[in-house]
Amino acid sequence: MSWRSVPALLVGLLGLFFLSGRSFSPEKPSTSVLGKNNEAAKSLRSLATSAQPLSAAPPAPLGPAASSSLGSDEPSCWAKLNSELGDQSFRPTHLENLVGDWYLSEDDRTRAERPSSTEGKFILALARAGLLEGKRIEPDDEEALTLLDEVSEDDPGNSAPFLYAAMIEGRRGNHERSAELFAQAEKTDRFDSYMTSVAKSLFGQVRTSSDLIQAYGLWSTLAIPDLIALKNDLLNRGGKLFAHQLMKSGLGDDSMVADVEWFPLEYAIGKSLLNALEPNNAHPSYRQILKLKNEKSSVSAEQVHSELQSKCEASVLDPMVELLRSRLP
Repeated sequence: MSWRSVPALLVGLLGLFFLSGRSFSPEKPSTSVLGKNNEAAKSLRSLATSAQPLSAAPPAPLGPAASSSLGSDEPSCWAKLNSELGDQSFRPTHLENLVGDWYLSEDDRTRAERPSSTEGKFILALARAGLLEGKRIEPDDEEALTLLDEVSEDDPGNSAPFLYAAMIEGRRGNHERSAELFAQAEKTDRFDSYMTSVAKSLFGQVRTSSDLIQAYGLWSTLAIPDLIALKNDLLNRGGKLFAHQLMKSGLGDDSMVADVEWFPLEYAIGKSLLNALEPNNAHPSYRQILKLKNEKSSVSAEQVHSELQSKCEASVLDPMVELLRSRLP
């Protein structure tokens, strides 16, 4: 199975969350206009916001893919634009080269060749360990640990490979090795699931509005790291340091384009973890961080949504294309 269905602005870009239909609503997770529904993805988002006060949970999206016509018999503008693509084709060759064909295939039996990139190794490792939400391949903890070890050598300042390896060793009963890996993670300075690298490789190929529509459609299907399992493990270990690491890129003033420059789901999980470990922390909630970034945007999600309601044409998306081209040369 794969992701078929987190709202964030893209600084004038609406937000990959908005357009892919990835929502993080505590009331009702939205479904994707561009792909099939994915119950696993819904469950992930629901768990991520469960038992959290509304101020700490991400809001429901309000963008083209989640327009007011969603749930009615009349298709949304985004669905209409998607249906008008015809034979236009967008092939994400950069993403294929980064991770591999298996990641993009709807067939879980597709052979997963060992990638050469650090990002590809990490994503394949999680898939082998059953920790890639929305994608299941032949499990192999030994290969997963080997790949994560290589990732930690490639990127020693990143806590992610150490933390996931510690989880795998812990569930295998190797608690001493798990503790050693966790101690290594505590010496790092950031957490990176490489999903922004995945997004950059995909959206870096966008040149037209039709490319953008198709890229969003594909983005909505891609599997992501199981951050809920990570959060639960860190809760048990008291990993407040990693709550801050998960939120770090979202708090950066230079990280404005959602998913491309910061991965909002990481921020949401980090904030939720921090709330559990330090209830009175002063960091902005998921809603607040989105609002702060939206206020700095020259073109807000609400503006684009409004324009699409009055003028449902692909040309409305041109400013988004130009922004991506300027941020991802």
